[in-house]
Parts: sequence; C-alpha cells; structure tokens
Amino acid sequence: MKKISKDVYLIEINNLGESKRIIGVIRHKPSKCILIDSGLDDKDAKKIINKLRMNNLEPEIIINTHFHTDHIGGNSYIQKIAKSEIFAAKFEEALISCPAIEGYLFYSGAKPPKETINKNILVKSSNISKKLEINKNYQFGNKNIKIISLAGHTPQHIGIEVNNVLFCGDGILATTDILKHNIPLYCDLAKIKETLKKLKSIKNKIFVLSHYGATKNIAKHLNENEKSLNELRTEILIILNSPNSTEEIITKIFEKKKVHIKNLQDYLIKRLTILAFLSYLYDTKKITYNIIRSNIYWSK
Repeated sequence: MKKISKDVYLIEINNLGESKRIIGVIRHKPSKCILIDSGLDDKDAKKIINKLRMNNLEPEIIINTHFHTDHIGGNSYIQKIAKSEIFAAKFEEALISCPAIEGYLFYSGAKPPKETINKNILVKSSNISKKLEINKNYQFGNKNIKIISLAGHTPQHIGIEVNNVLFCGDGILATTDILKHNIPLYCDLAKIKETLKKLKSIKNKIFVLSHYGATKNIAKHLNENEKSLNELRTEILIILNSPNSTEEIITKIFEKKKVHIKNLQDYLIKRLTILAFLSYLYDTKKITYNIIRSNIYWSK
C-alpha cells in the first residue's frame, strides 16, 4: 500500500490486458478501514484483502464512487469475507444492488444479447447498507468524510473527500484514458461540465483518479477532458449542418475519431457518449429533429 496522506493509502491493481485500477484505503479505526471502490471481480477483491491483512487492516466499509463494474466487482466477495458494509449514492445504489440492469441500460432497456454479458458488465450483487447524501459530512471512527457530486460519467457519481485528499473515481478521466479511448464515457453532458467547473475551483488537494493514481496537478487532466468535450461537440454540430440519423452521426464520429470497434459491447459503450451529446444539444436548443420515413433525423 502506498501512503498519500495521514491514514490514507492506495492499492494499485495491474492485471495483464486490463486498465490499472486504484483502490482507496482510509484507516478510520486502529485496525479497520474504509475502501473506496472494490475493483473488477473476486480476483481483485482477494488481492485487496491480502494487501490489507498484510497491514493488519480489515475493511469495515466500502464506499462505491459509482455503479460501473470495475468499481463494484469486488463488493460481494469482500462483503462475504469481511462482513463489510457498503455505502453508495441513491441512484447508483439501485444498480449496485442489481448489476444486471447495466446491460439493459446499454441496450436501450431491451434484453441485451448474451455476447455483451461478461465480467465487464455482470457482477454479483451486493447489499447496500446506507444511501449517501450529496454535500453531507459523515463521521466514521476518527475520520470526517465529505461526499460531493462528481456526476456526468454516471448520473450520481460521487467524490469522497478526507483530509487533504479527494477520491475522484471516474468523475474526471485521466489524460491517458482519454487518449486511449478517443471517446470518453459520459452519460450527462450538463453534469460533467458542472463537475469539471467544480474541480477547477478545488485547491490544495491530492486528487486520486481511479485509473491513474494520485496527483496534485489536476489541471492537465481537466484541460484534456474539456478539450475532448469541445472537440466532440464541434464535430457533431458540423455533421448536423445537414440532417443525419443517429446511426449516421455515430458512424461519422467513429470515422473522424478513428475509433476501432472490437465487438458489440464496445460499440454500445462508445455510442452512449454520442447519445448524451445529442440529448444535451437538443435540450439546450442547439439542434432539432425531424421524422423522415419513420426515422429521426437531427440537424441544426
């Protein structure tokens, strides 16, 4: 475990062929700790438990930043082994308790094809002990922890503030992740813009990004997120100088961004951000739509 502040540590999980995952550890009692997220699966969870026990710690609580499986996949195993309580924001709690919903969300509410149901989507359910409120302080042992909104990546994504550390989850994506994926995953453009503005105003903190690690220099990551958002917005609006269907917009953006789709699941995930942009641009009256031959065509 790497110490980054008083009683605050990081566990780094690196599995071949997978994105790095950073698990937060907050020692709030002499031999007890709070975990920030739990990794992708039982394999991650076992590594976390082993690291903790090497340091004479037991996980009393898990706080999930959001419902995505690479952040909640170890919940069930850790809860079973250590009897941990699990806390999450209200909206995210529903999907953590029933992870199968995520597959339906990506597939527009319909039953998703079996091909898309794998460990990156479907994990074991876990029991939520407490629904956390946004902008509220909680006392856990000797630690005062504040829950803040970092929504946009998911509808009610939270950040966890303790001492001089802010655990950001995927509320802001690291520069390396944006460059790697070309199209970052955002579900709500209005909320992600609010999150980026909020993070700009927070000073003198150590920021922990879930697939990067700890940094005091968050500005470069904020700038890359904003640049990516602005580029996508501009590219979509250029396409919509003339009417285009949703699928035509998705195809043109993928071609422009040189996105290589590996499989159906990859397509559904990358499509989500473009749908979020269309929703945001329509709600802010930047675009409209017409129904032509029973299909939706978007335009400026």
